[in-house]
Amino acid sequence: MNKPLISVIVPIYNVAPYVRECLDSVINQTYKNLQIILVNDGSTDESESIAREYLSDERIELVCTKNGGLSRARNTGLEKAIGEYIYFIDSDDYIDLRFLEEMVEIARKYKIELVCNDQIVYFDRHQQKLRAAILPVLLQPNQSNIHIGGAVWRCLFARSLLERSAVKFLEDKVYEDEGFLYMVFPFCEAFVRYCGKPYFYRQREESIMGRHRNFRSYDLLDVYEAIYCFYQKNDFLNKFQLPNHFLYECALGYKNEKEYLRNAKILSKRLNLPNPIPPLPKRLMQQVRVWCRQLICEGKKVK
Repeated sequence: MNKPLISVIVPIYNVAPYVRECLDSVINQTYKNLQIILVNDGSTDESESIAREYLSDERIELVCTKNGGLSRARNTGLEKAIGEYIYFIDSDDYIDLRFLEEMVEIARKYKIELVCNDQIVYFDRHQQKLRAAILPVLLQPNQSNIHIGGAVWRCLFARSLLERSAVKFLEDKVYEDEGFLYMVFPFCEAFVRYCGKPYFYRQREESIMGRHRNFRSYDLLDVYEAIYCFYQKNDFLNKFQLPNHFLYECALGYKNEKEYLRNAKILSKRLNLPNPIPPLPKRLMQQVRVWCRQLICEGKKVK
């Protein structure tokens, strides 16, 4: 059976201590038919020179751009991608050596355009144990199951799906993964979720998410508006639920909670939302605040 080409897009920005581990995990995949696109997003450390060490592998191409952010780097990679499938990996993380083979096998077995793997190992100082494997479950997108959390590196996408949806990453925004996934999912006829070979996710203080740990970025409101406008344009509003938790619960426990909630109400009014979701009851909101602050103090990312 012919093995379809997978385009692996690797945005790189100032990750010299980690990028070798990432690239080694990609080039040594058991699945060999890869187009590996390295997008150096204006790194100022040794990241570019390290990336060039890998160009002897004929599957690898390096694109160097001025610093434009993660979304622009991913969009640049998408423009270069020619594979039947597209996969994104962050350059400070790495994947199990059978990760891609497992995903493409599932995609072909179920004849679907999107596969989501829930096996994520968060590692920094302490190694996390693997979750028990969960067999693939075939799903039809609906209001409740398209919220998988913002991490495109959990997913293998068919290029046909991305071309049909014409979705690009929102540039100059944090939480760009959330917008991308919410816009792509409604175009799927079906997708699979499972828990298999692990993705190893590194949490760093200097990372984008690390810098926003105690401050809920207002970009999330811009992402919500972009999703709303996209759903309105494509007549999805009656079929798929908007991520209304972006407007309220997402801010609880953060330093800028009051200002964020104030801006969320302004946005709701400006968009004239037909059924705006009210904030949680006061008692429940207080419980959520306490829980969120505990997680923030422990250094865990709150969705």
